[in-house]
Amino acid sequence: MTRSQFSATVLCWLLASVAGPPTAYAQPSPVEESSGAIPSDTGERTWRRVGPAVSERGVAYAAATNAQGLTLVGVRPDGLFLSVAGTWRRTRGPFRRGIGPNTESLAVAPSNQSVIYVGLERRGILRSETAGHTWTDRSATLPRGRARNVVCVAVLPSDAETAWIGTDGGLFKTTDGGATWQPLTTGLPTGRVKSDGDRHLTIAGLCLDPANPESMLLGVYATGLTAEGESEPAGVYRSSDGGETWEASSEGLDRATQRYGSMTLRNDWVRSLSRSRRDPAVAYVATLGGVFRSSDGGRSWRRLPAANGSLVACVPWSDAVVLARPDGGVEISSDAGKAWRALGRGLPTGANGENDGEPLQVTLINADGTRQQVEGRRFDEQHLVRAFAFDELRRVVFACSTTGLYSLPLPAD
Repeated sequence: MTRSQFSATVLCWLLASVAGPPTAYAQPSPVEESSGAIPSDTGERTWRRVGPAVSERGVAYAAATNAQGLTLVGVRPDGLFLSVAGTWRRTRGPFRRGIGPNTESLAVAPSNQSVIYVGLERRGILRSETAGHTWTDRSATLPRGRARNVVCVAVLPSDAETAWIGTDGGLFKTTDGGATWQPLTTGLPTGRVKSDGDRHLTIAGLCLDPANPESMLLGVYATGLTAEGESEPAGVYRSSDGGETWEASSEGLDRATQRYGSMTLRNDWVRSLSRSRRDPAVAYVATLGGVFRSSDGGRSWRRLPAANGSLVACVPWSDAVVLARPDGGVEISSDAGKAWRALGRGLPTGANGENDGEPLQVTLINADGTRQQVEGRRFDEQHLVRAFAFDELRRVVFACSTTGLYSLPLPAD
């Protein structure tokens, strides 16, 4: 099953104008240091819809910004859009409304902001060396099947040619800009392998330590179900050699099982994973069994009883962490996840029921009180906020919602 809702927790650096010639961007200036404290009036702030106009079926799945004030959002099925000073344009190339590929994940090389990787739903990965002006398919050496559903992308900070992708078919690495991809399997679960060789091992999140990129955390969501509806352990894995080898790092996670319709799922299936930029020893993970925090680089985890949600993300310019609730609301914690308070108002909210993967109707309650019926597609895609992104220059948090892209200022005191 696809983990598209986690596709865009990776930040990107994007192009200034899709209509003009290719533009090369310099390394962004470091963000000014602050105390990291978040104001106490977060619940009184209002989310503002800022993205492009979306079609009736349009869903914002991924967003990102860069240090020059540029914003990108992937909307299904409308396309991939870029904004400069609030003016939105659909990108050129394969991203055509209702025809082009759906965006799953985004990453731009920190060392060269003209290099952009875009992970696609079921169609592999594209790379741009011209800040999005032109695109090249980099999927030729990826296995067909689940490996071409690219859930997350990470790029080595010092080298735009080296990147990792987490897919529905396992983990892969390139050292030549995506011309070739090598599977990384040592220490990871085997996953279910079908008779045609298609492997089911969904990587839900991939985090590098910015100070030491050889230190990586990885979250496994699904390993495939047997004919009896069972699955092997998932959880968090840790690497100290750039992903060449991995070891299980799930101490403290809930490993019980639960029923979803006809399936027996494990509570250690990872839904989202985030690592603090201010303190890389701190990480958060949301699983089917709850939300957990680590203070030792992911070696062990402690449950956060007050947290309820499947999408968790660390705020880059503070010690705070944000969490998307199942009803569409967002909460924030500034005390290591012990207590949570509302982050803004005005996002569409609703209620979702559990199901076994069959279509269901979800009622959205918009900021103006109007109600909207939308169709949920899977039990694991019911949450109304699909992804977070952060504008470090302006200290703004973005939320990708079922009805579009929203933003909220979040300055540090």
